Amino acid sequence: MKNLYLTLFALLLSFASFAIAPITGNTTVCVGSTTTLSDASLGGGWWSSNNAIAYVSNSSVGVVTGVAAGTATITYSISGSYVTATVTVNAGAGTIYSPLGDSICRYSTETLTSGVSGGTWSVRNTAVGTIVSATGFFTNVSHGEDTVIYTLPTGCSSWIMLTFGPQTTGTITGPATVCAGSTIYLTDLVTTGTWSASNGNATVSGGTVTGVSPGIDTIYYGVGCALSLPPAMRIVTVTSTGPVAPITGPASMCQGSTIYLSDATLGGAWTCSSPGAINSTSGAVYGSSAGTLVVT
Repeated sequence: MKNLYLTLFALLLSFASFAIAPITGNTTVCVGSTTTLSDASLGGGWWSSNNAIAYVSNSSVGVVTGVAAGTATITYSISGSYVTATVTVNAGAGTIYSPLGDSICRYSTETLTSGVSGGTWSVRNTAVGTIVSATGFFTNVSHGEDTVIYTLPTGCSSWIMLTFGPQTTGTITGPATVCAGSTIYLTDLVTTGTWSASNGNATVSGGTVTGVSPGIDTIYYGVGCALSLPPAMRIVTVTSTGPVAPITGPASMCQGSTIYLSDATLGGAWTCSSPGAINSTSGAVYGSSAGTLVVT
């Protein structure tokens, strides 16, 4: 009988040594988000009763990821003893849809939508845009970036970043003179604009200006979303066609090497379809990458 009491006493001590502290942490999470649970009793492992609802990492802390709306029991166990906590996973706020995309002209208006109903709308930067909370109707008031947020009563939210209009149309660079029948190449660091010419003395396409008849023409580069900003412009003089001799020299080269072109007609300037690839006075052409260059 004495041995029996000793055995029972040993078992009670064994159970007492594995008493586990309660699980602590936020037991509510949104689909696609995480919450971290912990336990003061170290050395145990975590698991979920339903990984299709909530998945938990088996590490020193229980990082729970919401997979689908519902509830799951999260268990923390040490040597056969365990404690549990019920985690509630709330539906996500859906994906916000912008009919105009995420890069929009300044002063535009649109109605944003989400596949989940019952939420409210807000913006992070009211200096850039305003929104009607009940309908998602957004009005842009200035250039820049703004974050639109859609929040459900559960606290789950989604967001979208919107960018409104470039702040500049840039500066046109390149030659200011072209012969009738010849071409020059103009560039602008802003890459989303449209080229145009003011009259028939020259034509322009993608920055390539072709002289048509002697005179002056103004080349414009405008960006549609700049709206209130004037386009960048460059005045180009079209001169009469001169008796320029043919260009002579190699017509091919290796990448990373240099060739030298020449022309019997002296006093001219060299240009190239890739600005910076040619020396404007010597005719030296450097091949920085594979492709085709047009030298004038």
